[in-house]
This record gives sequence, C-alpha cells and structure tokens, in this order.
Amino acid sequence: MLKNLALTTLSIFALSSTFSSAAHADQCAWIEKGDRYVVKSAKRLLNADAEFVEYCALCGEDPGKVQNVSESNIQFAKMGEDVFNGTNGREVFYEVTINGKAQDLAYVYVRTGARVFGNVAMLSGCPVQGVPPFLYTAPGKRATPISLEQLATGSRKPASEEKAKK
Repeated sequence: MLKNLALTTLSIFALSSTFSSAAHADQCAWIEKGDRYVVKSAKRLLNADAEFVEYCALCGEDPGKVQNVSESNIQFAKMGEDVFNGTNGREVFYEVTINGKAQDLAYVYVRTGARVFGNVAMLSGCPVQGVPPFLYTAPGKRATPISLEQLATGSRKPASEEKAKK
C-alpha cells in the first residue's frame, strides 16, 4: 500500500514537472501565420545591424554574450507530418532564424538603448511568461535581468541584490 502511494506520488510529481517545464519551452519559437504584426515587428527588430543577447531565465542559464546579427530570416517552419495533422498540409507557422540558428523570440533580447536590451517577443507582441522584459549591461560586464520599474527609476542592480540588502 505504502509502496503504491509512493509510486503514485512520484508519477504525479514527474508528470507535473514535465508539463510545467513544457509550458515555458518554445513560447514564441513558432509564430502563427495570422500573427503578421509579430512577424513584421520581429523583422524590424532583428535587422542586419542589430545586436542581441540570448537568455533563457527559465532554464537557469546566465545571459550570453552580445552578438551581432549577420543574417536573420523569418520563414515558414519546416515541420514533420505529425504537426501538419488537421491543417491539410498547409504551412501555418513561421520560424525565426538568427545567424543560421532557429530561435525562440522569448529568449532573445535586442539592443534598445546604449546599455539596455529588450525582449524581442514582448517588443513584437508575442505573449510570453516568466521572462524579464529587459537586460542591462555595462561595459565589460555580462548582461543582467532588470524589470521595467528598475529601468524607469534608474536602479540598475539586479532584483536579487536589492532583496539581499533589505
């Protein structure tokens, strides 16, 4: 009895953690064909002269280094047959590539100011959860996540440092 309860509890925990992590993965990796505003905005933000940073806060990673966009492309996603079921084989999703690598817009930040990078998904209107809206970078330092309030008030310290002082 106790063994069955433990196995059931473990199974429920495994399933819930699988689904909760899946809810955050691929938030804006594929953009629906009807979301033309998102596509147009992403194209403008990721032009050939733009600088960007890759950062997945939900993955527990540190922000990457500042990179230059040498090539960006938004085209219909190449998907397997299982994804096309129910669409009669129509292309229904766009996929964004930056420098030849498929990207999820939720985890790409583009330079919007001298030291500020904005989340491309948020700036282009693709709904996301659990990602900071901005990254702040100082010369020679890695980018750090900041909130809109911190940006507006001029506070550049990451939220974790501010809480530690209180």
